[in-house]
Amino acid sequence: MKKLLFTVMSLCVLVPGYSQNTSVLTHRYSNHRTGWNKHEKILNTSNVNQTQFGLVFTRSVDDEVYAQPLIVSDLMINGRTQNVVFVATVGNSIYAFNADDPDSTAPLWHVNLTTAGARTFNKNDPGCGVFANNIGIVGTPVIDTASNTMYVLTHDVSLTTGNSQQYIHAIDITTGDEKPGSPKAINAWVIGNGDGSVNDTVYFDQDQHDTRAALLLYNGVVYACWASFCDHDPYHGWVIGFDANTLETKYVYNDTPIASEGGIWMAGNGPSVDDNGYIYIISGNGTVGNGGDPNDPINRGESMLKFKDTGDSLKLVDFFTPNNYAYLETNDLDYGIGGAVLIPNSSYSVSNSKEGQIFLLDDDHLGKYSAGNDSLLQAIQVVPVMNASNAYNYGSPVYYHAEGDSEFVYVWGPLDSLKQFKLDRANNQFDLSKTITGHMRTNNTSSHYGPVLTVSSDDTMPGTAIVWAIESSSGFNSSGILEAFDARDVRKLLFSSNAAPTSNKMGKMAKFNTAVVANGKVYVPSFSNTLYVYGLLPETPPDTTGGGDTTGTNILQKTSDVQFTRLYPNPANNNITFEYSVSADISSLNVRIVDMNGRSLMEIPLPGGSGSHSKTVSVAGKISTGIYTAEYYVNGKFEGSVRFSKY
Repeated sequence: MKKLLFTVMSLCVLVPGYSQNTSVLTHRYSNHRTGWNKHEKILNTSNVNQTQFGLVFTRSVDDEVYAQPLIVSDLMINGRTQNVVFVATVGNSIYAFNADDPDSTAPLWHVNLTTAGARTFNKNDPGCGVFANNIGIVGTPVIDTASNTMYVLTHDVSLTTGNSQQYIHAIDITTGDEKPGSPKAINAWVIGNGDGSVNDTVYFDQDQHDTRAALLLYNGVVYACWASFCDHDPYHGWVIGFDANTLETKYVYNDTPIASEGGIWMAGNGPSVDDNGYIYIISGNGTVGNGGDPNDPINRGESMLKFKDTGDSLKLVDFFTPNNYAYLETNDLDYGIGGAVLIPNSSYSVSNSKEGQIFLLDDDHLGKYSAGNDSLLQAIQVVPVMNASNAYNYGSPVYYHAEGDSEFVYVWGPLDSLKQFKLDRANNQFDLSKTITGHMRTNNTSSHYGPVLTVSSDDTMPGTAIVWAIESSSGFNSSGILEAFDARDVRKLLFSSNAAPTSNKMGKMAKFNTAVVANGKVYVPSFSNTLYVYGLLPETPPDTTGGGDTTGTNILQKTSDVQFTRLYPNPANNNITFEYSVSADISSLNVRIVDMNGRSLMEIPLPGGSGSHSKTVSVAGKISTGIYTAEYYVNGKFEGSVRFSKY
């Protein structure tokens, strides 16, 4: 009999559970903190539009989400290998959800890390109105897949004593259970007579310090950074390194031990690490230098700080302080409003300030402080300065390397347009003649909280690069808008949830937080106690019979004895139904489910008696989200196939 090979392509394209899937284990995809996922093979400038792309499902959690969601692909949980998205809330909760299946609404696991006999730290404890209520998990956790461990910080208040305490936890990502030795209470001190000191010692004050910055895991050490709650003095910028195996405190650094402030905010970014192992952190408003010497390393507010882990200490080896630091300090225009974006395969970094500027630096020669900013390669006034708050640029720049030598950095400030800058390595500058000015803020009346960006592409492949933005509709605590732009020309708007049907719109924008793009999905955290997940929409396959079929895939494959008429639904959910007819009794009829790597995952026997047949088969827990082929075998011989997807 002639072999028939019919392929019906599903329009809901998803990735099967194998090694091509992408994991997002840390803030902004990597320790370079570029904000660029270069492994996105599904979403592109052709299929991200108002017709094919939109909201595919949501997940409810118990509180606001300040932390960026994280994703682990091909993780074994509850006996099933699946892609998992992790969501942490300010209620001290962590949720693990199936990252792909719209019908898997219940969490795979959920754990609340508030200590027994305690409650979550909340806005009334420091008297800080920036938060709606709870102030539990704020900074983005970090995941080590080698040990299946998530590291995360929490904040409690004892119901007995009323004292607050911050903790570092090591959580098993397959169960939500604490690892041995977890949690550990965080306590630290340094020698100094700075603000709030006692007997020439500055203690880490549990009530005054907020861990807004994401965690860093590097070389066996988990690093966390702290700033203040609502600029309430006394506070300092702290960096604490914990042994990843024991959670014991290994390093303690205070950036103003004989002065004040210097909080490390970085718009939620984590410390960055270059290819030589140097660690970069940017401090905000605070004292610079000592005794009139702005180059004294002892107090380092308003500075990019470069550290080396010596094995015995976290050593400050260089820094950059802008020459107008006094003006920044006086006007609350923190240099450290964002993190250090490290340009791959170079010694360049890009950083930004509340003043509305971006700085291009050579990290091999940060140059400390100089009156002429001698070491600064370039400073660009990105956001027009109408007044101080109009220039605030809370979201860090993002980077993308296109084909050839085309490298771009994207910035979008409040009361401004999305801007695309082209990096010219030959001249150690951005070529401002090649700048592209794109979309203006949808809401151009709110001066704070500019859009937060991320980039996705399939490496340098043309037509795959997208700049994603989340912007607020009307300022702080308002509904958010997800937008997508062509990364090669940001004047081209591909998608806006604001222009889409009501069903595509998201809840309150999560302050400073960015979307996460992975495996054909865009995961958007919110202050509406909800994770919004966008992706390619399932579409009704064409009717090839003229019979008006809208529920399945018409196969119409005829052998001498068997006609396969329909497989439905496609995309499949937890069940698949096969419809076919047999003209004469046959000894065996089987369907083999094969993944995109050619691996056989299921063998399904079908009735072979004469007549019409319909058989429904459960695939729940047997195949994960992805694209598959159903191969038909009659009396042991291959007779045809059909492509389908499951989500």
